[in-house]
Amino acid sequence: MKTWICIICGLIYDEASGWLDDGIPAGTPWADVPDDWLCPDCGVSKADFVMQELRAKGPTARMDARAADAYDCAPQRTSSSAG
Repeated sequence: MKTWICIICGLIYDEASGWLDDGIPAGTPWADVPDDWLCPDCGVSKADFVMQELRAKGPTARMDARAADAYDCAPQRTSSSAG
């Protein structure tokens, strides 16, 4: 299941939870949300939502520097030379 976030107001639609207030049951994939559905907070259309991967909290969400280097996703280190 995926989550989708409104780029205007930040509301999150979670496929696992659905949106019961609008009659969208839990487990409803984004593709099955009606095309005329509007963001309950700001009123924009589905076109203004983007898929958002939410990272788990806690130790599993962290990557130590050695692992980051191995996957080439560590912050780039720059060296400055004086003189």
